[in-house]
Amino acid sequence: MGRAAEQAAPSAPSTTTVAEWHVALAMTLLVMLTYSAVLVTPYAVTDDYVNYYYSKHGWWLAWWGVPGGRIMDAVAVGLSFKATRYLADLRWLRLLGVLGIALLQWLLYRGVRRAGWSVFWAASFAVLVGVTPAFQVCAAWATLWPVFYSAALTGVAFSLSGRALAAQRARVRWSLVAAVQVLLFVAITIYQVTGMFFVVFLAIDLFARGEHLPARLLRRLLWFGAMLGGGLVLGYLAFKIGMKLYPQYADTARAKLETSWLTKARWFWRAPLADAFQLFRLRPVKGLALLVSAFIAGGMWLRLHGTWQRRALALLLAAALLPLAYLPSLMAAGYWNAYRTQFAITPLVLLYGVCAVQGYLGLVRRAYADRVVSHALAAATLLACLVAARNVTTLYVEPQMAELRLLRGALAGADLRTAKRIWIRGSSPASALAWTRYDEWAQPSTAWRWALVPVAYGVAKEQAQGRMRVPISISDGPIKAGPREVAIDMSGLGTLK
Repeated sequence: MGRAAEQAAPSAPSTTTVAEWHVALAMTLLVMLTYSAVLVTPYAVTDDYVNYYYSKHGWWLAWWGVPGGRIMDAVAVGLSFKATRYLADLRWLRLLGVLGIALLQWLLYRGVRRAGWSVFWAASFAVLVGVTPAFQVCAAWATLWPVFYSAALTGVAFSLSGRALAAQRARVRWSLVAAVQVLLFVAITIYQVTGMFFVVFLAIDLFARGEHLPARLLRRLLWFGAMLGGGLVLGYLAFKIGMKLYPQYADTARAKLETSWLTKARWFWRAPLADAFQLFRLRPVKGLALLVSAFIAGGMWLRLHGTWQRRALALLLAAALLPLAYLPSLMAAGYWNAYRTQFAITPLVLLYGVCAVQGYLGLVRRAYADRVVSHALAAATLLACLVAARNVTTLYVEPQMAELRLLRGALAGADLRTAKRIWIRGSSPASALAWTRYDEWAQPSTAWRWALVPVAYGVAKEQAQGRMRVPISISDGPIKAGPREVAIDMSGLGTLK
């Protein structure tokens, strides 16, 4: 095999050297530069306005997350939003999220380094994971800052699971198992989808080490499956408790389990899985998913050694991890595949893709091929960062700031100290100022009726410099404001295109 493929053969040292701390710093700076627009711009997204509003009305708990089983997320979001003063302070929460990306990238880097990957290949893979579409969406929302720490916790949990499996003393083993379950409980009750990032670390353990699957494969699969299964059971119990505590805030559609499994399987193949195999493309290209999947299957077949039966078994195992990484969304009723639900599955496809490249590189036993592929990988990594920076700027920051400027303009000159009422009329999803997909990219915050009062409150509080006691009402048609009443009409948002 070529040198790049052979880089997965020796085991990397488990200790962190000074040079690798330099790599960590470089990756952190790169991810902060990529997401710099969300760090310096004082905007908010729909759910951010809602969380901000309720945090200023006595809520320290984002209670709407509790009936969905996201108890730890409700605590983290509630407390962090309560610590903010104005909408501009949400930049600090987005900074927490970006630092969470850097932490997760470091854990991924260390995982593939221990599997034997070179510094260059490991760092490139970790950086690419941090700029996949789901990460872009979550980095742009202040509300979603805890999800990156959820995924990072699964990395720590996987490492401790491995130590528990290797432990000789029963007391040590079960102490580690208890720690793993606590970490997975916290991760899953932040967000079930990101809690499945455990599967990505499992795939690294199985496929990143080289030409063969690990020894005692069945034992490892059963052990790590039991660890993840225990965390999922605890997460399900949290979901049931949350439903009992706050049934009035539950999403009844998603609170039920799926019953039509054949229909769900077809949907998984055509929607979230197809998106994942598009990798970094937001606008799907017909046939690209099949082309990428064929490329990955061929490359991984070449990378693996042994009989065709063992290679086929490895490919089947790799394929089985794909629905496992998306399990919470498959189990829940409904067909909702927004990018943030693809948080674990796209990095899993990306891991397979890098392994496939190493497999094809093994066919060429010439040094120049290694250099060409290495330069191409570096260029692809930098290009992916540039694309991510463009996406969050043009599909989040600029549309939300344009909407925010229109909101501020409506309140400019109004004396909120003497105002009797604020009226607000919403826009519509069709008013989006840029290309949209799902409920994420470029969606106007004022397009949703349930967000209108929080949006008006957040902007008015900023205008009033902290003292905001004016009642806010929603108008479904043209606003006829009376004396000392303020009108915010967002129905013309679409004219700014």
